[in-house]
Amino acid sequence: KNSSFEVTFLLLNTWLSYKENRSKSSLMPLQGYIVYLQRCCFNFTGDVKVLFSHLFALCNNNADNPSPNEIMDYFVRIEMRNGVSLVLDSNPDVVKTIGLDIPRSWQSCFL
Repeated sequence: KNSSFEVTFLLLNTWLSYKENRSKSSLMPLQGYIVYLQRCCFNFTGDVKVLFSHLFALCNNNADNPSPNEIMDYFVRIEMRNGVSLVLDSNPDVVKTIGLDIPRSWQSCFL
C-alpha cells in the first residue's frame, strides 16, 4: 500500500468511527468535497479512488455500483472496521446474506 492510501485510510476510518458520520446526509457533502479536491488539487492514486468509490457507492443508487455485499467484502479485505460498520448501518440486511468470515477479533464489534 502506498503512503497516500494509508493516510487516506487512517483519516477516513477515524472519521467513520463517529456514528453520526456514517449516514447518507454526512457522506454526500464529503463526496462533493472529494470530487472538488480531485478536480482542483490532487491526483488520487488508483487505490484511493477505489476506496472512495466503494464508500460513495453506498449513497448512490447507480446500477453500475458494487453491491453492499461487495462493498462489505472490500472493507473487510482492507481491514477497515468502520467501513464495515458503515455498510451494516446503511444496509442491515447484509448480515443475513454475507458469506464472509469476519475476523474473530472483530466479531464483538458487530454482533
